[in-house]
Amino acid sequence: MRRRTLTAVTAFAAILIPLVLVAATVLQGPGTTAIHNALTLPGRVHACGRNYRGPGAPQPIAQIRSDGTEPVLVDTGWLGRCPAGACTTVATTSGCATVVYVRVGEDAYVAYELLGGP
Repeated sequence: MRRRTLTAVTAFAAILIPLVLVAATVLQGPGTTAIHNALTLPGRVHACGRNYRGPGAPQPIAQIRSDGTEPVLVDTGWLGRCPAGACTTVATTSGCATVVYVRVGEDAYVAYELLGGP
């Protein structure tokens, strides 16, 4: 009886643990610095409690920085962490960035603009 219980618990864990890890990865996304597939980007990104719409056309980092602003990189996952610099006093509405970027290539980033108001 003990052996069956141990086998059942082991089998359950062997199935449940990978499912939880896959779900967490999908919901969190691959990370802010990861290269995302441009063909599968969503029309909206949720970051730091705000919603952003996009995606815009890919741009190199130098072009984004040309106005003196450091881009805020976000992840496409719904449970992605709020990246550093996303909610500051520079280029913000209600404390959060009005434009965020998703990396889609070695030097290609697409913009997402804040959806809605403060």
